[in-house]
Amino acid sequence: MSEDIVLKITDLTKHYGGVHALEGANFELRKGEHVAIMGDNGAGKSTFVRQITGVEQRTRGTVVFDGTEVNFSGPIEARESGIETVFQTLALADHLDVPDNLFLGREKTKWNWLGPFRFLDYKAMRQDTLAALEKTGVKIPNIHNTIEKMS
Repeated sequence: MSEDIVLKITDLTKHYGGVHALEGANFELRKGEHVAIMGDNGAGKSTFVRQITGVEQRTRGTVVFDGTEVNFSGPIEARESGIETVFQTLALADHLDVPDNLFLGREKTKWNWLGPFRFLDYKAMRQDTLAALEKTGVKIPNIHNTIEKMS
C-alpha cells in the first residue's frame, strides 16, 4: 500500500438478510484529502459509512487504516483511532454554534473535582475548533454564529 494512503477499503459488502445494501465497494483516502460521499437515496452511502466507523459489522471486505487492518467494534473505538464522521445536517443542533456542535456529546470540561458537576471549557473548545478548521482548510467567517444563521 502506498505510504500516502491513509484509508483503504476493499470489497466492502453489507447484506441484511436477503437485501444487498452494499456490494464490493472499494475506496482509498490519501493523506490530506477530505471526502464527501454523495449519491442517490438508497445508493448505500450511510451503509458504507456505518461499516467503516463500526456502527455495524460488515458482511465482507477489509478496512485498512494507517497501514493496519481494522474491524472497529463501535463508533467510539473508531473515534479513538482517529476516524470520525459528520453526518447530514440532521445531526447538527441548529441553535448551537460551531464549537458546541463539534464537541456535542464529548464536551471539554474544567474543574472536574466537583464530583458529578463540571463546567464547560468554552475557551478550549473554541481554540480546538479554530485549530481543526485551520488544519482542514475549512473557512467559517464567524464560528460564534449559530448553525441556523449559516448557509
